[in-house]
Amino acid sequence: MFAEERPATMTIEEYRAFERASPLRHEYYHGQVYAMAGGTRRHSRLGRRLATLLAVAMGDDSPCEVFNSDMRFCLSESVLVYPDVTVSCDEHDLDNDEEDEIYKPRLVVEVLSRSTEHRDRGRKLRDYQACPSIMEYGLVNTDYQSVEIYRREAVGGSYRRFESDEAAEFASVDVRIPLATLYARTAIPTTPQE
Repeated sequence: MFAEERPATMTIEEYRAFERASPLRHEYYHGQVYAMAGGTRRHSRLGRRLATLLAVAMGDDSPCEVFNSDMRFCLSESVLVYPDVTVSCDEHDLDNDEEDEIYKPRLVVEVLSRSTEHRDRGRKLRDYQACPSIMEYGLVNTDYQSVEIYRREAVGGSYRRFESDEAAEFASVDVRIPLATLYARTAIPTTPQE
C-alpha cells in the first residue's frame, strides 16, 4: 500500500542506501520514492495466507521459493517494488540470503486495496507484463472472493478470474488453491455486494 503523500525524488543509489537504513518501506518509481502505508487486517491476512498456501503446495523439494511483502523486487533500474507475494525459481534470487532484492520472479501477486487498486491494475500490470521472467500476475480481491490471473502464453497472454467456488490456478508454479481455502476465516462475501 502507498501512503498518500508527495513522493521524494532520489537516484537509484540514494534510494537503496536510504531504504536499507529506513525502518519503513518505500517503493521506487522512476526517481520518485513512495512511503508504504500500513495495510488492513484483511489485506495482511490474505497476503500471508496466500504465501503460506503456495509454499505448502509447492513443498520443500520445490526449486522455487515464496517471498512475502518484505522482499523488494528490482523490476528494472528505475522501478523497485514490494509485491504482496512473489515466487522466484531463479538461482540468483535464491542463493544469497544476504541479498535484499530479487530480480527474476516467476509469479507476482498483489492483494487489492482501495488505495492501490488503480495502480495495481494500471501501471504495475503494465510493468509486470513487460518483465520477461514474470509468467503470471495475480490480483486478490478484498471486497469479495475473487482472484484474477494475467498469464504470459507462448503467443500473447491470457486473463482469467476465479470465483468463490473455484480453485485459482497458478500454472507457473503448478499450484491450484481453492478460493474457499484462501478466504477461510474471513468475513469477505463470496460475491460483490451492492
